[in-house]
Amino acid sequence: MSLSRSVSFGSWKSWAFHTKSSGTGAAPTAWRLRLEYVCHKYAGGRLTVSPDQPNFYDYVYWMHFNNNILGLFFTRLALGGRTEGRIVGFVHRREDGYARMLEQTLAESPYLAGPELTCADIMVNYCLTSLRMFGGRDDLPNVRSYVERVSKRPAYIKAMQIAGPTAVPPDGI
Repeated sequence: MSLSRSVSFGSWKSWAFHTKSSGTGAAPTAWRLRLEYVCHKYAGGRLTVSPDQPNFYDYVYWMHFNNNILGLFFTRLALGGRTEGRIVGFVHRREDGYARMLEQTLAESPYLAGPELTCADIMVNYCLTSLRMFGGRDDLPNVRSYVERVSKRPAYIKAMQIAGPTAVPPDGI
């Protein structure tokens, strides 16, 4: 396995994008940057929120939400199944707080940054589906409805066929 592949967690999908250049000799490196880059370059800015829109703050917050959730995910992995201790308590409190925040936001709006799907929803949905964050909880009906709503979108279904967990890599990758 090459270094580039291992750095991108062994995923052929992320590895393939990581090695592509934007034509300027520089490739976007952070997932949120990649996503916004693709939305602006190929979709005319759809799914993004500009700074002059009233929901820009929400959009930026939820675009970065993944960093917090992934930190907890990796901390939980490092704990190796431990169920007691200061760090375990910290992780549980944080997870509960983030779960409540998601639930409250989605009680007020169909999507995280307002009435329309944005890149922020795509970013957060990854943690809710692929990583199964907050899985097994029955106190998050709005989050559950949100995941179902996003998962039923035709573009989401097509994207999962191309690059989802059961997708087959194309020849040559």
